[in-house]
Amino acid sequence: MGLSHLFPVTILRKLNLIEHLLNQLSIAAPLIIVLLNHHLEDLREQSVDMVAQYTVFGRQVGSHILAIATLGTTFAGAALAMGGDKKSKQQGPPIQAQSSEEESFIKDFMQKAESEEKAKH
Repeated sequence: MGLSHLFPVTILRKLNLIEHLLNQLSIAAPLIIVLLNHHLEDLREQSVDMVAQYTVFGRQVGSHILAIATLGTTFAGAALAMGGDKKSKQQGPPIQAQSSEEESFIKDFMQKAESEEKAKH
């Protein structure tokens, strides 16, 4: 009897086409899977041959890994070398004043000069 009493004829034709395609796909699917697996095996074999390999501590290491390690070590070392203690203020020569008033006058004068210089910038 079929589904003709539930669906119009155009929908039945589309359903039959979809059913036919699914049947064809189920026949072709194993072949497609075999071809894909074969292709993936070829890719795996090629990927091993595409990179120069070096023996480091008894292990095979690709040249790209060595390049990345070299660059990373270089930049990390440079970053660490540029770090360190930052001096907040530069110390000038010691103040050799004859009295405490003269020393305080020189310190006040230097502070005013520094504040005026900062205000200009």
